[in-house]
Amino acid sequence: MKNPEHINLILEWFKKEGDDFIVGEEVIPRFPAKEAHKILGITDPRDHFVCNGYRINKELAETFQQYVEHRIDLDKYEYFISGVD
Repeated sequence: MKNPEHINLILEWFKKEGDDFIVGEEVIPRFPAKEAHKILGITDPRDHFVCNGYRINKELAETFQQYVEHRIDLDKYEYFISGVD
């Protein structure tokens, strides 16, 4: 199976405390797959973004902020990024 050149990513955020489900989400369409692998430190290009979510830390928040309208607030929410079909 050939790896795609672009993938759709989804940024999801959750309350830090409590049992609430997802607070919000935003899709980042057609993100360059190789760049996503590099940013997230993925060394195996067969790693499937849809199956894995990656926690967003301060460094990743600064990187992905330019691609989303939502203001990333790590003090208020927990963030994860993954692929979406």
